[in-house]
Amino acid sequence: MDGATDARPYKPEHDEITEYYCGLSGPPRLVARTSHERWSRTMLEGSHWGQCRKYFLALSTGDVISKWTTTLDSALVEVLRGVEWSFFFPIGFGLDYHQVRDCKPQTVLLVGVHEAIAWEIGLAIALKCRDILEAFGILQVDVEIMHSVYVNYGLLQDFDRKFEALECSAQNVNTYLCVLPASKASLGYSLGYAENISIAGSVGLHLKLGPPNADEQQPTFALTCRHVVAASSKPEDSVSAASTQKHVIAGDGAFSTCLEELRRYSVDLERAMRPLRKKQKDWDEMYQYGDDLRKRPTDQDLQQLNKWQELADWNEQITKSLSTLSDKKDRVIGHLAFHPKHELSAKEPGFLKDWALVQLNEPGGNKVFLGNSTSRKHALMKSPFKDGMLPLRLEDEQDMEEIHGLAVFKRGAATGLTVGVVNGVEAVIRVYKNTIARELIVVPDKGRPPFSQSGDSGSSVFDANGTVIGLLNGITDASPCVWRTGKPHCECPADDDDAQNTHSLPCWKPGTDVTFVTPISWIMKDVESFTGLEPRLA
Repeated sequence: MDGATDARPYKPEHDEITEYYCGLSGPPRLVARTSHERWSRTMLEGSHWGQCRKYFLALSTGDVISKWTTTLDSALVEVLRGVEWSFFFPIGFGLDYHQVRDCKPQTVLLVGVHEAIAWEIGLAIALKCRDILEAFGILQVDVEIMHSVYVNYGLLQDFDRKFEALECSAQNVNTYLCVLPASKASLGYSLGYAENISIAGSVGLHLKLGPPNADEQQPTFALTCRHVVAASSKPEDSVSAASTQKHVIAGDGAFSTCLEELRRYSVDLERAMRPLRKKQKDWDEMYQYGDDLRKRPTDQDLQQLNKWQELADWNEQITKSLSTLSDKKDRVIGHLAFHPKHELSAKEPGFLKDWALVQLNEPGGNKVFLGNSTSRKHALMKSPFKDGMLPLRLEDEQDMEEIHGLAVFKRGAATGLTVGVVNGVEAVIRVYKNTIARELIVVPDKGRPPFSQSGDSGSSVFDANGTVIGLLNGITDASPCVWRTGKPHCECPADDDDAQNTHSLPCWKPGTDVTFVTPISWIMKDVESFTGLEPRLA
């Protein structure tokens, strides 16, 4: 960015409004900002091409964290009165290319509004917010108003279950699928309606209610978000006894997409095995009678071929098994048992009650599938896991200060296993006109895809030891964005050939996001208060 001689904020032009947040999901549009530095497209240098993308950076130290208080939150809420705002929080921004000049990380107070407001009004609000920050001793932090919304619905837009095809062992393929019965599935499996309602989310934990009793088999409950299972409910509605509302593993869209992925997986495995099979066949039929041993399949070739064949056999069995469950009535796993009113808690200030329990027909455990990969995701894990499965656990007391800055993980029905970092300051969100709550913020680990998308609501967010810190319940926007150079929000070609045929530039990966998480300690306390029974892991 180039410095400006005029030290006053200025009205952005169309390109700046639409491209200022290049790299973020949505994409959000800039309304106003207090910075007076002139914006220009920051392009990659050298042999690289394209516009630099912004990404979120979680705050972990500094005056913003040490001086941020609930009194400051209240003052900012007062400034925003009369505006249809959605959220605000302090956050860091970086650029995704280290050779860009002047690309030092930037800390801003980000305010999301979900209605179009004039630049003059937006700037006046931003300047007042900056004055409040300075009054609390937080200096050199600009304020930015963006057109973006807080989204907490569970519409499953894309069952993006990408198989770790060549990294899973054969015995783990079945546990990787989130459409198996709860007793066998990894947490994070898809939860849909038995009725024709196109909303689905994820299951975060399996719980039991009340003290352990060896003489009585207690039911298992699936913990998810209220908005996942209360599609037709009003905020003041609650359920405190077993209802007739039934739920299934995976709605119709999720289930059919899963079968499609399984069949595509079979094709990929067959394509991978083809050259090794040919090499083995050529050796058996021709080359073994000659002197050229270089054409002989190596032990590594044969081991790889056997591994892929085992995966193919398992995949075929799973596909046949799941094909028999195409009818929803064969996938019913339980019924809605409890959910509170969608309101603020009287015991935990700022906590918005957004949880629900589905009573399962079969018991279930509390393990999450990580796979057997040696990727950086797995290198970050501190707790040992067996057969690709990590047991999750709860702590009696949750220290919110220790959560800030943590590397965290989640497995959800929409985006699978992802990695993120908890921001050092919580977000303030506005759900209804006069309902203002607080949520933890998780941003993706640098260089990684979005932490969540719609359909991940209800999944557990856990640390490297498998300790659950919260339940995922919202994002900043429901629509991931793919960016091209200078042209935001373009469709991505299916492959390189398509890009060449359409004369399209290569595409960036989907934009980064902000995910909102409710602390699990708050949820467990409210479950006990609402049901009258102490919850514990099943």
